[in-house]
Amino acid sequence: MQRILDPVELSWVNIVSVDGGATKTIAVVYNEEKKLLGAGVSGPSNYRNVGVRMFKINLLSAIEKAVASSGASDIGEYTFALAGMKDSKKSSDKIMGILNAIIPSSNISFFNDGEAGFFSRFPEGRGIVVAPGTGMVSYGRIGEKIERSSGWGWFLDDEGSAFSIGKRALQEAVKLMDKRDERVSILPDFVRQYYGLSADRDIINIIHRRVFDVRGIALLSRYVSKFAVEGDPVSLGIMKEAAEETSRAAVSLYKRLGEPKDIAISGYGGVLRAGEWYWDTIKKNIENKIGKSQFRPPISGYEAVLGSIVLKYKILGVNVDEAMVTDFRKQLSVLIDRMSVEDKKEFLLL
Repeated sequence: MQRILDPVELSWVNIVSVDGGATKTIAVVYNEEKKLLGAGVSGPSNYRNVGVRMFKINLLSAIEKAVASSGASDIGEYTFALAGMKDSKKSSDKIMGILNAIIPSSNISFFNDGEAGFFSRFPEGRGIVVAPGTGMVSYGRIGEKIERSSGWGWFLDDEGSAFSIGKRALQEAVKLMDKRDERVSILPDFVRQYYGLSADRDIINIIHRRVFDVRGIALLSRYVSKFAVEGDPVSLGIMKEAAEETSRAAVSLYKRLGEPKDIAISGYGGVLRAGEWYWDTIKKNIENKIGKSQFRPPISGYEAVLGSIVLKYKILGVNVDEAMVTDFRKQLSVLIDRMSVEDKKEFLLL
Protein backbone atom coordinates (compact mmCIF):
# COMPACT_ATOMS: atom_id res chain seq x y z
CA MET A 1 0.00 0.00 0.00
CA GLN A 2 1.51 3.34 -1.01
CA ARG A 3 2.05 6.10 1.50
CA ILE A 4 0.17 9.37 1.17
CA LEU A 5 2.25 12.22 -0.16
CA ASP A 6 3.89 14.40 2.47
CA PRO A 7 2.35 17.85 2.96
CA VAL A 8 4.02 20.87 1.34
CA GLU A 9 4.32 24.35 2.81
CA LEU A 10 1.33 26.37 1.60
CA SER A 11 -0.82 29.11 3.10
CA TRP A 12 -3.68 26.64 2.82
CA VAL A 13 -3.39 22.96 2.16
CA ASN A 14 -6.12 20.58 1.14
CA ILE A 15 -7.74 18.71 4.00
CA VAL A 16 -8.89 15.11 4.41
CA SER A 17 -11.79 14.35 6.74
CA VAL A 18 -12.49 10.75 7.70
CA ASP A 19 -15.60 9.25 9.28
CA GLY A 20 -15.30 5.63 10.38
CA GLY A 21 -17.48 3.12 12.17
CA ALA A 22 -18.53 -0.50 12.36
CA THR A 23 -19.68 -0.83 8.73
CA LYS A 24 -17.61 1.51 6.60
CA THR A 25 -14.99 4.25 6.47
CA ILE A 26 -15.42 7.27 4.22
CA ALA A 27 -12.82 9.95 3.49
CA VAL A 28 -13.33 13.28 1.70
CA VAL A 29 -10.75 15.75 0.35
CA TYR A 30 -11.74 19.43 0.24
CA ASN A 31 -10.25 22.93 0.06
CA GLU A 32 -10.63 26.53 1.26
CA GLU A 33 -13.08 27.33 -1.52
CA LYS A 34 -15.66 25.02 0.06
CA LYS A 35 -15.20 22.52 -2.76
CA LEU A 36 -15.20 18.77 -2.21
CA LEU A 37 -12.50 17.35 -4.46
CA GLY A 38 -12.58 13.59 -3.93
CA ALA A 39 -14.03 10.81 -1.83
CA GLY A 40 -13.08 7.24 -1.01
CA VAL A 41 -14.70 4.44 0.94
CA SER A 42 -13.54 1.19 2.51
CA GLY A 43 -14.46 -1.30 5.22
CA PRO A 44 -15.10 -0.79 8.94
CA SER A 45 -12.70 1.08 11.23
CA ASN A 46 -14.09 0.46 14.69
CA TYR A 47 -10.93 -1.04 16.15
CA ARG A 48 -12.88 -2.81 18.90
CA ASN A 49 -14.69 -4.86 16.26
CA VAL A 50 -12.07 -5.39 13.57
CA GLY A 51 -8.79 -5.11 15.44
CA VAL A 52 -5.92 -2.64 15.05
CA ARG A 53 -4.55 -4.15 11.83
CA MET A 54 -7.79 -3.81 9.86
CA PHE A 55 -8.40 -0.44 11.50
CA LYS A 56 -5.19 0.84 9.91
CA ILE A 57 -5.77 -0.85 6.56
CA ASN A 58 -9.30 0.45 6.10
CA LEU A 59 -8.47 3.99 7.20
CA LEU A 60 -5.52 4.26 4.83
CA SER A 61 -7.48 2.64 2.01
CA ALA A 62 -10.32 5.17 2.25
CA ILE A 63 -7.86 8.07 2.45
CA GLU A 64 -5.78 6.91 -0.48
CA LYS A 65 -8.87 6.42 -2.65
CA ALA A 66 -10.09 9.91 -1.76
CA VAL A 67 -6.71 11.51 -2.48
CA ALA A 68 -6.39 9.64 -5.77
CA SER A 69 -9.85 10.67 -6.93
CA SER A 70 -9.23 14.32 -5.94
CA GLY A 71 -6.03 14.69 -7.93
CA ALA A 72 -4.60 16.70 -5.02
CA SER A 73 -1.00 16.30 -3.87
CA ASP A 74 -0.85 18.95 -1.15
CA ILE A 75 -2.59 17.11 1.70
CA GLY A 76 -1.44 18.56 5.00
CA GLU A 77 -4.33 18.46 7.47
CA TYR A 78 -6.61 15.65 8.61
CA THR A 79 -9.66 15.18 10.77
CA PHE A 80 -10.90 11.87 12.13
CA ALA A 81 -14.39 11.20 13.52
CA LEU A 82 -14.25 7.61 14.70
CA ALA A 83 -16.24 5.18 16.80
CA GLY A 84 -14.61 5.01 20.24
CA MET A 85 -13.07 8.48 20.03
CA LYS A 86 -13.78 10.42 23.25
CA ASP A 87 -15.68 7.46 24.71
CA SER A 88 -12.95 7.23 27.34
CA LYS A 89 -9.42 8.52 27.80
CA LYS A 90 -8.06 5.03 27.23
CA SER A 91 -9.81 4.53 23.88
CA SER A 92 -9.03 8.08 22.75
CA ASP A 93 -5.34 7.73 23.59
CA LYS A 94 -5.18 4.40 21.75
CA ILE A 95 -6.78 5.80 18.58
CA MET A 96 -4.70 8.98 18.59
CA GLY A 97 -1.52 6.99 19.12
CA ILE A 98 -2.21 4.76 16.13
CA LEU A 99 -3.12 7.66 13.85
CA ASN A 100 -0.16 9.82 14.85
CA ALA A 101 2.08 6.90 13.85
CA ILE A 102 0.60 6.32 10.38
CA ILE A 103 -0.62 9.72 9.16
CA PRO A 104 2.05 11.97 7.58
CA SER A 105 0.94 15.22 9.23
CA SER A 106 1.36 16.97 12.55
CA ASN A 107 -1.99 18.72 12.06
CA ILE A 108 -4.67 16.19 13.00
CA SER A 109 -8.02 16.97 14.63
CA PHE A 110 -10.07 14.32 16.41
CA PHE A 111 -13.85 14.22 16.87
CA ASN A 112 -16.30 11.74 18.29
CA ASP A 113 -18.38 10.19 15.50
CA GLY A 114 -21.63 11.34 17.15
CA GLU A 115 -20.31 14.87 17.58
CA ALA A 116 -19.36 15.12 13.91
CA GLY A 117 -22.64 13.55 12.83
CA PHE A 118 -24.52 16.16 14.84
CA PHE A 119 -22.91 19.00 12.90
CA SER A 120 -23.84 17.35 9.59
CA ARG A 121 -27.46 18.22 10.46
CA PHE A 122 -27.03 21.21 12.77
CA PRO A 123 -24.04 23.32 11.68
CA GLU A 124 -25.37 26.15 13.83
CA GLY A 125 -24.70 24.02 16.92
CA ARG A 126 -28.25 23.70 18.24
CA GLY A 127 -30.43 20.59 17.95
CA ILE A 128 -30.84 16.90 18.69
CA VAL A 129 -29.68 14.17 16.33
CA VAL A 130 -30.26 10.42 16.51
CA ALA A 131 -27.92 8.14 14.60
CA PRO A 132 -29.13 4.56 14.17
CA GLY A 133 -26.40 3.05 12.04
CA THR A 134 -24.57 -0.20 12.72
CA GLY A 135 -24.46 1.04 16.31
CA MET A 136 -26.61 3.70 17.94
CA VAL A 137 -25.68 7.09 19.35
CA SER A 138 -27.56 10.35 19.87
CA TYR A 139 -26.24 13.79 20.51
CA GLY A 140 -27.84 17.05 21.68
CA ARG A 141 -26.44 20.53 21.95
CA ILE A 142 -27.50 24.05 22.84
CA GLY A 143 -24.54 26.41 22.73
CA GLU A 144 -21.91 24.99 25.04
CA LYS A 145 -24.30 22.58 26.75
CA ILE A 146 -23.74 19.13 25.26
CA GLU A 147 -25.45 15.85 26.08
CA ARG A 148 -25.04 12.35 24.70
CA SER A 149 -27.27 9.29 24.88
CA SER A 150 -26.74 5.67 23.77
CA GLY A 151 -23.45 4.68 22.18
CA TRP A 152 -22.44 2.21 24.90
CA GLY A 153 -21.54 -0.49 22.37
CA TRP A 154 -23.22 -3.58 20.98
CA PHE A 155 -22.97 -5.66 24.17
CA LEU A 156 -24.39 -3.11 26.61
CA ASP A 157 -26.61 -0.98 24.41
CA ASP A 158 -27.19 0.04 20.80
CA GLU A 159 -30.96 -0.58 20.87
CA GLY A 160 -32.44 0.91 17.71
CA SER A 161 -29.30 0.18 15.70
CA ALA A 162 -28.93 -2.05 12.66
CA PHE A 163 -27.01 -4.53 14.81
CA SER A 164 -29.79 -4.60 17.39
CA ILE A 165 -32.42 -5.14 14.69
CA GLY A 166 -30.39 -7.99 13.18
CA LYS A 167 -29.84 -9.56 16.59
CA ARG A 168 -33.53 -9.32 17.43
CA ALA A 169 -34.40 -10.95 14.11
CA LEU A 170 -32.14 -13.90 14.95
CA GLN A 171 -33.57 -14.14 18.46
CA GLU A 172 -37.13 -14.20 17.15
CA ALA A 173 -36.20 -16.67 14.39
CA VAL A 174 -34.85 -19.25 16.85
CA LYS A 175 -37.92 -18.85 19.06
CA LEU A 176 -40.08 -19.58 16.03
CA MET A 177 -37.90 -22.55 15.11
CA ASP A 178 -38.45 -23.92 18.62
CA LYS A 179 -42.20 -23.27 18.42
CA ARG A 180 -41.87 -21.09 21.51
CA ASP A 181 -43.69 -18.52 19.41
CA GLU A 182 -46.67 -19.66 17.35
CA ARG A 183 -46.86 -16.64 15.05
CA VAL A 184 -46.37 -17.03 11.31
CA SER A 185 -43.26 -15.25 10.05
CA ILE A 186 -40.81 -15.35 7.17
CA LEU A 187 -37.84 -15.02 9.54
CA PRO A 188 -37.06 -18.73 10.21
CA ASP A 189 -36.98 -19.66 6.53
CA PHE A 190 -35.05 -16.49 5.72
CA VAL A 191 -32.38 -17.30 8.32
CA ARG A 192 -32.10 -20.90 7.06
CA GLN A 193 -31.63 -19.72 3.48
CA TYR A 194 -29.43 -16.69 4.25
CA TYR A 195 -26.92 -18.74 6.24
CA GLY A 196 -27.31 -21.94 4.23
CA LEU A 197 -28.27 -24.02 7.26
CA SER A 198 -28.56 -27.77 6.86
CA ALA A 199 -29.84 -27.95 10.45
CA ASP A 200 -31.32 -25.10 12.47
CA ARG A 201 -28.79 -25.35 15.29
CA ASP A 202 -25.91 -24.83 12.85
CA ILE A 203 -26.63 -21.14 13.36
CA ILE A 204 -24.86 -21.43 16.73
CA ASN A 205 -21.51 -22.19 15.10
CA ILE A 206 -21.97 -19.43 12.54
CA ILE A 207 -22.78 -16.71 15.07
CA HIS A 208 -20.27 -17.72 17.74
CA ARG A 209 -17.14 -17.37 15.68
CA ARG A 210 -13.81 -16.31 17.15
CA VAL A 211 -14.27 -12.83 15.66
CA PHE A 212 -17.80 -11.67 16.35
CA ASP A 213 -19.34 -10.38 13.10
CA VAL A 214 -21.08 -7.18 14.20
CA ARG A 215 -21.29 -5.84 10.66
CA GLY A 216 -22.72 -9.09 9.29
CA ILE A 217 -25.51 -9.16 11.84
CA ALA A 218 -26.21 -5.46 11.27
CA LEU A 219 -26.67 -6.10 7.55
CA LEU A 220 -29.67 -8.32 8.38
CA SER A 221 -31.60 -5.16 9.27
CA ARG A 222 -32.05 -4.39 5.57
CA TYR A 223 -34.14 -7.52 5.16
CA VAL A 224 -36.05 -7.03 8.41
CA SER A 225 -37.21 -3.58 7.31
CA LYS A 226 -38.18 -4.97 3.90
CA PHE A 227 -40.18 -7.80 5.51
CA ALA A 228 -41.85 -5.28 7.80
CA VAL A 229 -43.05 -3.25 4.83
CA GLU A 230 -44.31 -6.43 3.20
CA GLY A 231 -46.43 -7.16 6.27
CA ASP A 232 -44.45 -9.75 8.23
CA PRO A 233 -45.78 -9.25 11.79
CA VAL A 234 -42.62 -10.28 13.64
CA SER A 235 -40.39 -8.08 11.49
CA LEU A 236 -42.80 -5.18 11.91
CA GLY A 237 -42.71 -5.64 15.67
CA ILE A 238 -38.91 -5.55 15.66
CA MET A 239 -38.85 -2.35 13.61
CA LYS A 240 -41.40 -0.72 15.92
CA GLU A 241 -39.24 -1.66 18.91
CA ALA A 242 -36.24 -0.06 17.22
CA ALA A 243 -38.19 3.11 16.44
CA GLU A 244 -39.31 3.31 20.07
CA GLU A 245 -35.73 2.97 21.33
CA THR A 246 -34.55 5.64 18.90
CA SER A 247 -37.26 8.03 20.05
CA ARG A 248 -36.34 7.36 23.70
CA ALA A 249 -32.79 8.52 22.99
CA ALA A 250 -34.08 11.79 21.51
CA VAL A 251 -36.50 12.37 24.39
CA SER A 252 -33.77 11.72 26.97
CA LEU A 253 -31.63 14.43 25.35
CA TYR A 254 -34.55 16.81 25.21
CA LYS A 255 -35.05 16.44 28.96
CA ARG A 256 -31.35 16.67 29.81
CA LEU A 257 -31.06 19.85 27.73
CA GLY A 258 -33.78 21.48 29.85
CA GLU A 259 -36.81 20.76 27.65
CA PRO A 260 -36.26 23.59 25.14
CA LYS A 261 -39.48 24.26 23.24
CA ASP A 262 -37.93 25.33 19.95
CA ILE A 263 -35.19 22.76 19.44
CA ALA A 264 -35.13 20.82 16.16
CA ILE A 265 -34.60 17.06 15.84
CA SER A 266 -33.04 15.11 12.98
CA GLY A 267 -31.16 11.92 12.26
CA TYR A 268 -28.70 10.06 10.09
CA GLY A 269 -27.73 6.43 9.66
CA GLY A 270 -28.46 3.38 7.60
CA VAL A 271 -31.51 2.25 9.59
CA LEU A 272 -33.33 5.43 8.55
CA ARG A 273 -33.11 4.21 4.96
CA ALA A 274 -35.94 1.83 5.91
CA GLY A 275 -38.24 4.45 4.45
CA GLU A 276 -40.27 7.52 5.26
CA TRP A 277 -42.72 5.39 7.24
CA TYR A 278 -39.97 4.53 9.70
CA TRP A 279 -38.91 8.14 10.30
CA ASP A 280 -42.60 9.05 10.66
CA THR A 281 -42.92 6.35 13.34
CA ILE A 282 -39.97 7.81 15.24
CA LYS A 283 -41.41 11.31 14.97
CA LYS A 284 -44.82 10.20 16.28
CA ASN A 285 -43.18 8.43 19.22
CA ILE A 286 -41.24 11.59 20.08
CA GLU A 287 -44.28 13.84 19.80
CA ASN A 288 -46.30 11.50 22.01
CA LYS A 289 -43.79 12.21 24.79
CA ILE A 290 -42.79 15.84 24.34
CA GLY A 291 -45.50 17.36 22.15
CA LYS A 292 -45.28 18.98 18.74
CA SER A 293 -41.67 19.22 17.61
CA GLN A 294 -39.56 20.61 14.80
CA PHE A 295 -37.95 18.01 12.56
CA ARG A 296 -35.34 18.14 9.83
CA PRO A 297 -35.28 15.27 7.33
CA PRO A 298 -32.71 12.57 8.10
CA ILE A 299 -29.70 11.93 5.86
CA SER A 300 -27.72 8.86 4.84
CA GLY A 301 -25.10 7.53 7.23
CA TYR A 302 -22.16 8.23 4.93
CA GLU A 303 -23.14 11.91 4.80
CA ALA A 304 -22.17 12.26 8.48
CA VAL A 305 -18.62 12.92 7.24
CA LEU A 306 -19.87 16.39 6.31
CA GLY A 307 -20.04 17.17 10.02
CA SER A 308 -16.27 16.76 10.25
CA ILE A 309 -15.90 19.26 7.42
CA VAL A 310 -18.15 21.72 9.26
CA LEU A 311 -16.11 21.33 12.46
CA LYS A 312 -12.82 21.80 10.60
CA TYR A 313 -14.05 24.94 8.91
CA LYS A 314 -15.15 26.25 12.30
CA ILE A 315 -11.65 25.64 13.66
CA LEU A 316 -10.30 27.64 10.70
CA GLY A 317 -12.75 30.48 11.37
CA VAL A 318 -14.98 29.77 8.35
CA ASN A 319 -18.72 30.05 9.02
CA VAL A 320 -20.89 27.23 7.69
CA ASP A 321 -24.69 27.35 7.62
CA GLU A 322 -27.41 24.87 6.69
CA ALA A 323 -27.53 26.06 3.07
CA MET A 324 -23.83 25.37 2.73
CA VAL A 325 -24.23 21.87 4.16
CA THR A 326 -26.98 21.26 1.60
CA ASP A 327 -24.50 22.25 -1.11
CA PHE A 328 -21.89 19.91 0.40
CA ARG A 329 -24.43 17.08 0.22
CA LYS A 330 -24.92 17.74 -3.49
CA GLN A 331 -21.17 17.77 -4.09
CA LEU A 332 -20.70 14.57 -2.10
CA SER A 333 -23.45 12.88 -4.10
CA VAL A 334 -21.52 13.61 -7.30
CA LEU A 335 -18.34 12.13 -5.80
CA ILE A 336 -20.22 9.05 -4.63
CA ASP A 337 -21.59 8.54 -8.14
CA ARG A 338 -18.01 8.47 -9.44
CA MET A 339 -16.98 5.64 -7.13
CA SER A 340 -16.67 2.14 -8.46
CA VAL A 341 -19.80 0.02 -8.56
CA GLU A 342 -18.08 -2.50 -6.29
CA ASP A 343 -17.25 0.06 -3.59
CA LYS A 344 -20.74 1.54 -3.61
CA LYS A 345 -22.35 -1.87 -3.33
CA GLU A 346 -20.02 -3.38 -0.74
CA PHE A 347 -19.48 -0.43 1.59
CA LEU A 348 -22.38 1.98 1.01
CA LEU A 349 -25.04 -0.62 0.16
CA LEU A 350 -26.07 1.42 -2.89
